[in-house]
Amino acid sequence: MIITIGVIGAGRLGTSFALFMHNKGYNVTGMYSRTYDSAHKSATLIGEFCKAYEDLSTIIRDCNWIVITTRDDAISQVVRQIIDQKINLTNKIVFHMSGASTSLILEPLCSLGAEIASLHPLQTFADPVQGALALEKAYFSLEGSSVAVEIIKNELLQLKLHHFIITAEQKPLYHAAASMASNSLVAVIDYSLSLLEQAGINREQGVEALFPLMETSLFNCKGKSPAKALTGPIVRGDVETVALHVDKIKKEAPSLLPFYYHLSQLTLETAVKEQLTDVHIINKLKELLNPE
Repeated sequence: MIITIGVIGAGRLGTSFALFMHNKGYNVTGMYSRTYDSAHKSATLIGEFCKAYEDLSTIIRDCNWIVITTRDDAISQVVRQIIDQKINLTNKIVFHMSGASTSLILEPLCSLGAEIASLHPLQTFADPVQGALALEKAYFSLEGSSVAVEIIKNELLQLKLHHFIITAEQKPLYHAAASMASNSLVAVIDYSLSLLEQAGINREQGVEALFPLMETSLFNCKGKSPAKALTGPIVRGDVETVALHVDKIKKEAPSLLPFYYHLSQLTLETAVKEQLTDVHIINKLKELLNPE
């Protein structure tokens, strides 16, 4: 069966995925969104054979892969619309691309004949063109009904895309991990820039200065385990340097001190996995980083 793709939600993710699949030779039949202008803009970017739809039931009728890329809180609204309109979903796969929600949110559609799944790319999407390129290297998580998972998995294999299959129960932990690696990493960078500001270095310079350091750290994590890649005063057991950090932050930027404690405690937990073994030093660091 020839796959015909209809995307519901013409934002950055939906348009990126549609453009990626189009570039891979798939038939991206159309785009549907809350506004026709949004759908039309995305369809125009994808190409002349991609149509902007004004009606939900029509795009579902014309396609056998229905991809929901709306905001998470709008997925259930789309499901209700499909249920209310009693749209026949026999021989169709319906999947969303949310990281947080599971395929269970689509379960009501099974009564209309759908096979359901969730397919989430571990990637961020700044704009559709760059997003489509980023999907080339992204890992995907996949869960859902056995039929949908098998079909989508085979296409991922054809496309040589990295993926792993999880269960709906495992997905919240998977998404929490993704959030830590992406969102929280950005927050840590922002925190580091705040410390640099206290040292008289502006944020623009700070980003330029920190970026090579961050790149190297990430590269080292890829080549070995994070615990083995860890460097710095904590993994060296340099109690005096850590104490100096604490003292200076307490005096110059006390509002930033709790975050230093929390992040350093996490660093210490990582350090003792592979490198730091001196129990006396470990206990001194624990005492220093747990002032209460």
